[in-house]
Amino acid sequence: KVYGVGYSGQMGITSQPQVIYDGPVQVVDNTLTVTVTGTDEMDAYYAVFTPTDRAGEASAVCSMSTLSYEAEDAALLGGAQVYTKTGTNDMATSGRAIVGNINNNGDGVQFTVDVPETGVYELDLFYSIQAPFVDAETLEPDGAGQNRAIGQTLPFGMQIDDLDQQVLYLETTVKWDYKTHHDIDVYLTEGEHTITFTHINGDQGSLGNLQLVANVDKIDLDFVGVADTDQIAEGRNDFTVSLNEAVRKSTNASVSAQSLQTSTGNVTQFTAVAPQTGYYQVSVQFWDWIDAQPTLNLSLQGIDYAADADSYSTVSTYYTPVGSASPAASGAVELGTVYLPQGASTMQLATTAGDAILGDVTFTYLGTEGVPSINASELTIYGTNPYLEEQEYAQSSDGLVLTQLGIGQDVSRSDLTDEENKQLAESNYAEVTVDASAAGVYSLGITYSNDEPAPVMLKADGTTYVHPYNVDLVERYMQVSVNGGEPETVYFRNTYSWDSYRTVEVLVTLEEGENTIRFYNDNSYQFSSLVNSTAPVISNLTIASLTGFGSVAAVPGQDTAQADTSRLESKLAQYAERQTYEVVYTSDSWAAVEQAAQTAQALLDSDATQAEINKAAAGLSDALDLLTEVSVPVTEENLLAYYSFDGTLENSVDGSTGEVVGSRANGSGGEAAYTEGANGATGSAYQLTGSNGLKLDNPLTGEEYTVSFWLKDDNAPAYTGAVFFCDDNDRDNRWVSITPSGWLGHLGPMVWSFNGGTYYDNYNDTAQMQQGVWTHITVTANNGQATVYVNGNAICSGSIAQVASKVDNIFLGVNYWDTAIQGAMDELYLYNRAMSAQEVAALYQGNAPTTPEVNKSQLLDAMLQASRLDSSMTEDQQANLLAAMETASAVYQNPSATQQQVDDADQALREAIAAVQPIEGDLNDDGVLDVLDVMTLAQYVVGKPVDITPVDFTGDGEVDVLDVMTLAQMVNGSL
Repeated sequence: KVYGVGYSGQMGITSQPQVIYDGPVQVVDNTLTVTVTGTDEMDAYYAVFTPTDRAGEASAVCSMSTLSYEAEDAALLGGAQVYTKTGTNDMATSGRAIVGNINNNGDGVQFTVDVPETGVYELDLFYSIQAPFVDAETLEPDGAGQNRAIGQTLPFGMQIDDLDQQVLYLETTVKWDYKTHHDIDVYLTEGEHTITFTHINGDQGSLGNLQLVANVDKIDLDFVGVADTDQIAEGRNDFTVSLNEAVRKSTNASVSAQSLQTSTGNVTQFTAVAPQTGYYQVSVQFWDWIDAQPTLNLSLQGIDYAADADSYSTVSTYYTPVGSASPAASGAVELGTVYLPQGASTMQLATTAGDAILGDVTFTYLGTEGVPSINASELTIYGTNPYLEEQEYAQSSDGLVLTQLGIGQDVSRSDLTDEENKQLAESNYAEVTVDASAAGVYSLGITYSNDEPAPVMLKADGTTYVHPYNVDLVERYMQVSVNGGEPETVYFRNTYSWDSYRTVEVLVTLEEGENTIRFYNDNSYQFSSLVNSTAPVISNLTIASLTGFGSVAAVPGQDTAQADTSRLESKLAQYAERQTYEVVYTSDSWAAVEQAAQTAQALLDSDATQAEINKAAAGLSDALDLLTEVSVPVTEENLLAYYSFDGTLENSVDGSTGEVVGSRANGSGGEAAYTEGANGATGSAYQLTGSNGLKLDNPLTGEEYTVSFWLKDDNAPAYTGAVFFCDDNDRDNRWVSITPSGWLGHLGPMVWSFNGGTYYDNYNDTAQMQQGVWTHITVTANNGQATVYVNGNAICSGSIAQVASKVDNIFLGVNYWDTAIQGAMDELYLYNRAMSAQEVAALYQGNAPTTPEVNKSQLLDAMLQASRLDSSMTEDQQANLLAAMETASAVYQNPSATQQQVDDADQALREAIAAVQPIEGDLNDDGVLDVLDVMTLAQYVVGKPVDITPVDFTGDGEVDVLDVMTLAQMVNGSL
């Protein structure tokens, strides 16, 4: 007997193995030959050999019936391109190639297929969809961020021949490397057809890492049945387990070619893989008994979950009976009916008396009739956090889901003990009451969504950490308790998108009559000390009698006591406090806060439900968290260097002149050369010949800066920087290199830097520069964090070595070791401030910053400092600060304000800030106790030069790493 199964991608449901040969094969000269034809390198085969007395052929010839068509062999539409996957680092791809660049409407793939008979086919589309990039900490969309598995569902077009186009909704695969398949039934007549898949989600070609597009790997077609008959439905979800082949564990038994012989005390454990969730009628082929009539008992494995999520809590398994029989004559013996979840379940068939010769166990699908579905909106909500919200892809009939079932993910009550924290978490819960017609075991199905990435972690030195490239995910948990009994802590694997839903089945015991089921998250395990745990998003529930003997119905929820508005009132108080500082926030982010506050206030003044109150509080909390500070504008006063290269090497800011150094940074010779200027730039550009690199004076005095230039790269050396911060003394220890090309397979441009101990790389493999084409490159750095822009668009961001201001020179087109760049450079700017994205875009358009007649930059900087101050100050200090802030805000917003008025307001506000009682631990005197203070103290402890007055927090007479750890605890609220 030979099974075969094809490639099914790295994600999703594994293809069901096919029986492609079942019969006798003759052994010839001690050799048994089985030949499989039409194989693919990704196929897997499993053969079972058992002795038989039946005569057989000298060899067996077989093949799988699946029809497969590779995307790279199909017709490409629009901008679609084939990408080969033959490298040692490439993940498995069917045919070792995939079709991508399906980015704009009309791009796609057209398959031509030929089917042998008319009927319904299951079509499996194999594809990959990368999750759009987000900011690593806020998880807001950010093309310069990273992939944190915040996936989305993609509408994708499918058309058969000239029929109307259908819309498929494809789930994310997180990364391009991971493939899955979307399955759909299609009707095809015998012969040839075209099946076309196209992008229909709007033009996304220019969105870079924010794209939501699909790559196509292949399609498979499997014949299901003749159309317009019951054959399509009947038997499709039935399956068989051959006991003589698939036994995982068996005692007191022997195996023959077609049977399993058991005796009293035998327990045979096997895996039942159900194609769909629902009821199955289970029967076993009984051949005979030998000495005594047997009794057969069938049971299903359940999980006895732990009462909480503590690391040392115990999980175990048990078996619950689902059927039995005492067969007397040969034939199919019905054991009973069982409700199985889709996928694998462990079962046991025990012979408790007599002996038996058994064949296959058959599972006949009966469906889900009589199983109620309970929407999340039918649950009664308690506590100040959980609420209902609409979700486009929810599985509930009303489109509502239950979210934020827990204490609230923000860690804000550091004064609580673990037990108090747990009790507070348990006070946020949801309940449903169901009426059971009979006592017994029921299968509770929880349909959920969970796309929580690994939380921000706190390091020992008090700084925070998110892994720079691993996509780490959280498996959320939730306690389920029936009638006040011991809870079951159930885990819910990540679904990679809030659009995607899965179902977990949990066995629960119900009493006859009314039963109350409670759901909550007790926060008994935190994945990070900075983030509380929460339950998954719940869409709906199903409850089915495990053996079909019993039914349930939801009892309408009872009105709860008056809603608890404490959290909402707290958020409104935060909003009122922030109103004073409105001017320092972007108009869009403040407008979102205003709208959320208006909604919250209206609900507070009404007879709103707890769910409505909680939703408003969550909305206002999110809006406050996403308040975005305006950037202090970069002005012409911040310009340190400008090289126009209009026939000169002069820095027009300070009059210094660049030096030609040949083909190496420490070289000599070569001559200055000029060529046609960059796009939109007047005058000439500096021509890099490969032997005339430039050496410039470095005017930087700090690690906040912006460097911007136009570059045309003709030879793309792998390691050489177009702009290279370094000097002769530090060449091996400190440098920052902005390279037009990447290395080790990365695509450029990239920022590569080194501080003598650590290398930092910032790159984006989708932003390759074209040789011979003028490209605008900007890098902004802000005290260790850098963002790279290409043609005005951010392409990546991350850490950068803080050494640019510590070296003497800036080199153009050369370094100390590698091949010099050939091409041209134009319009080089260097500022001592990190530009905003809007300012970078303006510079790309040729609009360099100017200095306004009335310069309010310093005043804005003071207002930003005031807005960040800790609230722990005296009443008089707070009153003085608010008065100064209100005056400063009025002056800042007054278009007629004079420079003298601006300067006076700035001075008064800074005096009010200085008068505020210093905050313990605020070592950098920025008015905020945060991780920067921990980093400052850590630098002092390891001997780096920092201008602070050290504090002995532990009182042991020394300022050491223990003080750093103590300050870190003060920052995160645990001390």
